[in-house]
Amino acid sequence: MEKIICVVAGGEWQAPLISRIQAKGFKVLNINIDSSAKGASLANYFEEADVLDKKLCLAIARRYELAAVVTDQSDIAVPTVAYIAEKLSLPGIGYQCSLLFTNKLRMRKHADNLGISCPEYAAVNSFEDAEQQAKNIGYPVVIKPTASQSSRGVCLVKSPDFLKDAFDAARKHSGLKEPVLVEQFIEGTEWTVEGFKSDKKHFSLAVSHKSHYESNPMVASHLTYEPIDAMLKHKELVEQNDRLIEGFKLPFGITHAEYKYENGVYYLIEVAARGGGTKISSHIIPLMSGVDVNDLLIDSILGDIPFAVVADVTGKYSQLCFLDFPPGEVKTMTNESDVAKLPFVVDFKYNFKPGDTLRPITDDRSRHAHVLLESSSEDGLLKNLEQVKAMVHISYE
Repeated sequence: MEKIICVVAGGEWQAPLISRIQAKGFKVLNINIDSSAKGASLANYFEEADVLDKKLCLAIARRYELAAVVTDQSDIAVPTVAYIAEKLSLPGIGYQCSLLFTNKLRMRKHADNLGISCPEYAAVNSFEDAEQQAKNIGYPVVIKPTASQSSRGVCLVKSPDFLKDAFDAARKHSGLKEPVLVEQFIEGTEWTVEGFKSDKKHFSLAVSHKSHYESNPMVASHLTYEPIDAMLKHKELVEQNDRLIEGFKLPFGITHAEYKYENGVYYLIEVAARGGGTKISSHIIPLMSGVDVNDLLIDSILGDIPFAVVADVTGKYSQLCFLDFPPGEVKTMTNESDVAKLPFVVDFKYNFKPGDTLRPITDDRSRHAHVLLESSSEDGLLKNLEQVKAMVHISYE
């Protein structure tokens, strides 16, 4: 009998997980809405479905003898995977637990109960409520859907003049039945924490500080990771993050959390029961900690949840940088493979092809390209990035 693992969602960031599952001797069933996505071409079996339609995805899964079901780096697929696992009596994090990590209103309420600081927030169902709550909280405010991914529908609103457009965008991405969140905007430095929840404890494995585009402060332009031994400087953040995830009672899995630091307080922005996108879990965590969390995740969904996670001191710095280019219709660009050959480049990819029209960046998915760099120092990262930028050329029609 074939051993089949179902991977829900099939974009570029799922590809490393699919390949790792196959390397372990399993066949992969991929469920995704886009048959042209990379997961469809890599998987042994492909079924086309909207990953948000958990009942349809379950019906598809029932047609196969599955050993497990999983996702990574896709927030919207987390509840569907948990739902399928429950219905098929497979190892999973539990459907109700999945909602704590994907519905930001539930996330905020549960974090409050644990004593984790959150921005001041209010859930609203109408524009009139949004107007009142924005006034109560005080501008600038952040308007966001309760459940979406890749910063879609998330807007920083600096005055009432722009509130209606932001509310409509959040409502579009949140679904008409879900409320919209109005939140206090925290000015401070943004941090991310990557980790893995073992059988008993959560282990934080990498910490980065974020920079954002001046044109859109809701979208990150750089994530810079320090060596794992430097995490001692971030003891308060790491301990808070471990307490948060253990308090959410996540049974196992890769985690990604984002915080803002202001006036001595780390405010929770969001926490996810999956790896950060753009190959953070598949590439950055192993690079920084020596821990292959994809392997640990696959073991866990097969019922072998690790008791502990042991990280190595690699001494490396890394940076995930998102490149942006002038708008226009693309004619040619430097080959990806040529950039990837540079000794300090871990990964490089365009999010466009010749003939596409580049537009201003509005959310995470609209960023033009990414490069993942490594170095023995932070200054080295800066020099490496300049070398990449000097090498990459785009021509326009």
